[in-house]
Amino acid sequence: CPFHAERTPSFTVSPDKQLFYCFGCHAGGNVFTFIMKLEGLTFREAVRRLGQRAGIDVSESPETPGEREARERRERTYRLNELAMKYYSKVLLKSQTGATARDYLARRGVGPEAQELFGIGYALPGWNALITAMGRSGVPPQLLVEAGLAAVDTTGPRERYYDRFRNRAIFPIVNVYGRVVGFGGRALDDSTPKYLNSPESPVFNKRTNLYGLNLAADRIRVNQTAVLVEGYMDVIAAHQAGVGHVVATLGTALTAEQARLISRYAQRVVMCYDADSAGAAATGRGVGTTSGVGLEVRVAMLPEGHDPDSLVRHFGGEALEKAIELAVPYARYRIEQILLATDMSSLQNRLSGVEAVVAVVADVASEVERAEYVRELS
Repeated sequence: CPFHAERTPSFTVSPDKQLFYCFGCHAGGNVFTFIMKLEGLTFREAVRRLGQRAGIDVSESPETPGEREARERRERTYRLNELAMKYYSKVLLKSQTGATARDYLARRGVGPEAQELFGIGYALPGWNALITAMGRSGVPPQLLVEAGLAAVDTTGPRERYYDRFRNRAIFPIVNVYGRVVGFGGRALDDSTPKYLNSPESPVFNKRTNLYGLNLAADRIRVNQTAVLVEGYMDVIAAHQAGVGHVVATLGTALTAEQARLISRYAQRVVMCYDADSAGAAATGRGVGTTSGVGLEVRVAMLPEGHDPDSLVRHFGGEALEKAIELAVPYARYRIEQILLATDMSSLQNRLSGVEAVVAVVADVASEVERAEYVRELS
């Protein structure tokens, strides 16, 4: 059964009745119920999703020319992204220049299976390698610009098209339906920025997507917990180590849209950011976005100097699982951070620390929890 953890079969489907039922968790219903529960959709969203899959128009009113054009633009972008992912993957595996990326991935411990699972590829250093390859398939550069795969320079006497990603390890960003919506590129030289995401396109908005959700959704649903990390490599390292309910934001702190997306699958989120000041700041910004969606927030406290990727590579997946298991409520995390930064040998510093801690405790909604913090801190 995809809706609860079990060791023996209990999920049944009746083709004649067009119904499913689980004798373990008692989930049941028709195909619409199944999709709603599986993908965290409303009934309307489930109908549209199944309509798209079956090729049935389920729109409430006739499609306007503008709506048809927008739909065709989205489908075209999906197709171009799929082609680009296959091209980048082929370049990584077979090109001589791809040795640069292969060496980088080997150093970071990303094996062939993970490369295939995540669709990782490589963008050649040239200015128009992708444009040329796609042109051989009849794709004009203007459409690549629309999809965010290329850009255009209009400063010269005539327009000049060039690849957006050059000499970068490429990480496809795939939505929960398995469609490639964009890409992240990690520079393999001194180019800036070190990480470059696709721009907004007809199918991509970094505020509404999470890296790795297509692979993690089932585990998140079973565990009722999503583990949130910062980078592509953190997600890949976790999944390679068997910690499969890990996803990453795309260069931003957790957004309200991402929090709502997580709430479709889980009751709680564990922030598992780098153990440094930037990670602490990102944790604080992310917590503020979860208040309106009913997610319980906990924070995994990693050893000093480690992020999830380095923790897995140095100490194994068990260390990451342990950190997630021992994640604490956000209020306790803030208190621990204050106490660690307070010089207890100085009376004035102790008083300042008390004032900071009291402000944290005052923000705790539960009266019982507040009383417990006061007792411990006293």
